[in-house]
Amino acid sequence: MAIKALDGGRYKVDVRPRGRSGRRIQRIFKKKADAVAFERYVLSHMHDKEWLEKPTEQRHLSDLLPLWWELGGRNKPYANGVLT
Repeated sequence: MAIKALDGGRYKVDVRPRGRSGRRIQRIFKKKADAVAFERYVLSHMHDKEWLEKPTEQRHLSDLLPLWWELGGRNKPYANGVLT
């Protein structure tokens, strides 16, 4: 993982986020700040799988009501007769 200065004031990012047996990512940027930002982005998002859908919520409303009550429902003006 390195950022190398090239001729002409450009910077090359050479990253292997999953180690030496993983995929190699190389990009060239005009500014060093862009190269550093790209390297940080690649390393922070290497485990994200954005193409997979998020799992749907499987909890029942009856399971969520006590949680709602503890986190803020009891402080509502209409809370006196809600969860009795």
